[in-house]
Amino acid sequence: MNLATDTNGNPIQALRPDLAGNVTDSTYPVAESGILRMTATSANAAYAIGGPTGTHLPVGVVEYIRVFEGDILLISGTINITVCG
Repeated sequence: MNLATDTNGNPIQALRPDLAGNVTDSTYPVAESGILRMTATSANAAYAIGGPTGTHLPVGVVEYIRVFEGDILLISGTINITVCG
């Protein structure tokens, strides 16, 4: 496979977006291990993986996280989640 390269000649790796949707004030069970792309669409959005301590996600900021099958994300506010493969 030939990957595109940056100005230093290093390969540029990319993730392929798949399913996406907004999650508001609820849990998000992870069906399979992989990468999630998350973007807050409301003020004071936050997420936690399986516990009460969360990470604040400012509106418009994109964050990629590694998750494993069986993880439970606790979402407060509204976060757009895209499964990447």
